[in-house]
Amino acid sequence: MSDKFGVSIIIPCYNDARYLREAVESVYAQSLSMPFEILIVDDGSTDEDSLRIIDAVAAEHPEITVHHHDHNSGVASARNTGLRAAQYDYIFPLDVDNKLATDPEVILHGGYIDKSVKLLMADPDIAMVHCSGKAFDAVDGAWLKNAYDERIILFINMIDTHAMYRREEALSIGGYDEQLRYANDWNFAVAMINSRYKAGRAANISTIADPLFLYRIRSDGSNLTKSPDYTSQRDLIRANIARSPELYAKHFPKMSEMGIEVFLDTLMAERKGNDRRFLITEGAKMAFKPASWGRLSSSIGRIVGRRLTGIFAQAQEENPDEPEPNLDVHERCDRS
Repeated sequence: MSDKFGVSIIIPCYNDARYLREAVESVYAQSLSMPFEILIVDDGSTDEDSLRIIDAVAAEHPEITVHHHDHNSGVASARNTGLRAAQYDYIFPLDVDNKLATDPEVILHGGYIDKSVKLLMADPDIAMVHCSGKAFDAVDGAWLKNAYDERIILFINMIDTHAMYRREEALSIGGYDEQLRYANDWNFAVAMINSRYKAGRAANISTIADPLFLYRIRSDGSNLTKSPDYTSQRDLIRANIARSPELYAKHFPKMSEMGIEVFLDTLMAERKGNDRRFLITEGAKMAFKPASWGRLSSSIGRIVGRRLTGIFAQAQEENPDEPEPNLDVHERCDRS
């Protein structure tokens, strides 16, 4: 389809539509100042309840279209289907179990979509926009991010799945890598930055400080990926290097001299030393380590009803020689 001003909201769904209505209603609560559409991409669901919910929600709103895959192909494929079908200039990827902030006081001066599009329109040097937010459901707390750093993103993902961007630019880099079932959003972000670097363009990442996005952590931990271990993290970085070698060479000019395995060893060591991404607690001053996600997901039932006070990060601080656990969760799982 031809591009035009507005935002296309892409929601992949695979056998997990129980939260779909919440996600969609949070979009309609935004009072958007621009045309929009919602593309629900059913990635080969076999669950009859999910299919009924998808059809029912779509029937309620003329802005919604549903795109069905014949079989489950993964969330990257679902997002690419949405990208190709989208009719508007700007893209907002929304996971089916998350939602936008709807508190009138929080969005008084504009919600996430409006603010992101204004930033992208005003500054062509901005490649992507994301925002701070709040965790909800089993855990309540702030969802804050470290300042973006182009070098660090090469070994630690610093841009969330819900980051907004330009459709034309996403298509120009080939969209999401459908061979990656996990962390394909990281690979996508690095590829977009790399594409701009090769073209001699700035690739700024803008972070909105307001908590405009709500990230669900389920009580059963089912949306947390368990055990992407040391080897799989190496493989993810290896895939990023293969797709975006120029950006890695820019920040690591001796990469080719080191050989890929030695270079990966170096990046993994840096990753361990910098593995701080989120603060997910009310009032705590210590960052929450992604390395502790596994312990969070495995004991989430005992955490419900308690405030997270950085105990996992604190435990790691108190035991610096303790090896990283194999239950090492750095990203949400891609259930599509």
